[in-house]
Amino acid sequence: MLFSKAIQGVIVDTSGLIDETLTKLVSNNLFIKDTLLITDGVLDELQSMADQSDKFQRKLARRGLKQLQLLQKSAQATIRIIEVPAAEAGVDRSLVDYCQRNSLLLYTADHNLELRALTQGIGVINPRKVRFELSDSVQVGDRLEVEIIASNQALTHEVRLLNTFASAKLESSQQYKVGDKLVAKVVARNMHAAGEELVLKPLSNSRQLIG
Repeated sequence: MLFSKAIQGVIVDTSGLIDETLTKLVSNNLFIKDTLLITDGVLDELQSMADQSDKFQRKLARRGLKQLQLLQKSAQATIRIIEVPAAEAGVDRSLVDYCQRNSLLLYTADHNLELRALTQGIGVINPRKVRFELSDSVQVGDRLEVEIIASNQALTHEVRLLNTFASAKLESSQQYKVGDKLVAKVVARNMHAAGEELVLKPLSNSRQLIG
């Protein structure tokens, strides 16, 4: 659920930086208005990913580091890099323990880490859930203007709703380029373990690009 007042201090994990929602929340002055804490363990994890031979891991690491740079430059955010003693069980355990000792919230897109933190009484902000609570007024049958932000498969495209920063899945056999904008209809709201997903389809087989 969303929080009714500003958060007073938030630990951000690796997945939270990679997700990209955090910079949008900050730039839109939504909910997070105080110190964001990034641990040295999270930075080390991103650097380790950046050094991997796997191209996908390197891409995720670059995205996370870019988001951190944007946050550090933002006038709306206060960022602190902190040292947290590493737990033998890894970075996630260190974050949970630190949140618990200091009564902080945890910002993570990692569903398993979210569950672990909740069982220990720690408040969690999951960016996927935040995105869909912000777009909760969207209903099946609504027509929306969307922008293509990724095309992963022939029939599936990731899109951004133009009136918000929520993302969704567009099902279409049409080929689109990243940056294309069109009108689509909401055909489903699917619930998964990690959160809700909007599914859209173009109004017709035409591209229906908008300016």
